[in-house]
Formats: sequence, C-alpha cells, structure tokens
Amino acid sequence: MTDTLAQRKVFGVLVPNFNSAVEPELADLRPEGVSNQTARFEIDATVLQNVVDAAKSLVPSGVEAWIVGLSTESFPDGLALLQQGAQNLVEETGLPIHGFGRLLSNY
Repeated sequence: MTDTLAQRKVFGVLVPNFNSAVEPELADLRPEGVSNQTARFEIDATVLQNVVDAAKSLVPSGVEAWIVGLSTESFPDGLALLQQGAQNLVEETGLPIHGFGRLLSNY
C-alpha cells in the first residue's frame, strides 16, 4: 500500500524512551512528502537489542531508512557501541541508516 503522506521517504525514527526532544525536533524539520515513524527503546544493558526490537516494530509501516537519536559519546566505548549498533540494525532489518556520513561508510 502506498503511503499517501510520504511520497518521498518514510523514515523510522528510533529514540530513547526518556528523550522528549528528538521526536518533536525531527517532526519540525520534516519536509513535505516525508513521514517519520517513531519507536522508543530502553537504555539498559541490552540497549543494542532494544534498538533492533524497536526498529522491527516499525518495519510494517513501510520504513525505508533509519534515523537513530542517541548520543553515544556519553557511553563507555561510545564509538564502538555506535558502530556495532548500526551494523546490528542494518543486518536485522536490511534497511540503511541515514545521518552517519563517513563514520559508517560501509553501510
């Protein structure tokens, strides 16, 4: 089924369950013809799996790519966590992640 509001792109937006800023900020930035489908995840010892689970819940809505609203620099080994999380997300859903630029150029 064609998404009548998202002729250009459907993004899956993944944000921590406590973050009340990222979702509305991205909604304000959303251009015409783009739809943001949002899911929240818990930050705990299983954060990487939580992100994948949240993403999988959005796949049926026609998501074409991911935006992850998580500041990994505040985590120990944040860059490694970001890279592993991105790899898991792409492998588990088969969809690309937008916004990482050269950092994750393999994806």
